[in-house]
Amino acid sequence: MNGVTGEMEGSVSGLQYHYRLGFPEESLTVEKLVGNLSLPGWTRAGILRKEEKIKMQDLSEFLVSYLEYDSQKNIRLIIENKKANRKFRIEGGEFRYFVYEDNKEITADKELGAFIDTESLAKIPERIQAYLRTNIRNYTLSKVLLDEEDALSTNQIFDCLKVIAEQYGVIVQECLAKGNNKGNYSAYQKQLIDIDFYVIDTSDY
Repeated sequence: MNGVTGEMEGSVSGLQYHYRLGFPEESLTVEKLVGNLSLPGWTRAGILRKEEKIKMQDLSEFLVSYLEYDSQKNIRLIIENKKANRKFRIEGGEFRYFVYEDNKEITADKELGAFIDTESLAKIPERIQAYLRTNIRNYTLSKVLLDEEDALSTNQIFDCLKVIAEQYGVIVQECLAKGNNKGNYSAYQKQLIDIDFYVIDTSDY
């Protein structure tokens, strides 16, 4: 086991780049990624007579097997227990989320759906973003595309540098015009670099 890895794709003015990402953990728990997480499920309870009841299940120790996160803060998160015999999937964004246990949608179940904390789900994208910002250990450039062509095999590296130089030239000029301070530079840099999405896939471990 070599640790958690992922991919990042981004773009700037027709230039697309792909990075392989390395993270410090050998396995990624739900708690490490998003904090505490509980979801409702049916369980049989009772001493004399077993009855089906809804119980909140703490999933904080479940392992992340797959994560997708894009620039619009849409997510697709798959988690499973350590025995890999229980699996949940959370996907969506903009305060509209869908939750599945195996292939059964919990959010479509009127009884189970009523127990889902939608505010807690709505915080997941920001927590994922915070994790990515502080826990990417290394970046390895794996692919560069210019106008959807492989820039390495077509020897277009100089053209890629021109694209980057042109974009940063605009930033420098506008920063100088508005006052050379860190706030201005950071704001323009954010506009320049568009991270399309991140993927973490540990399902092969």
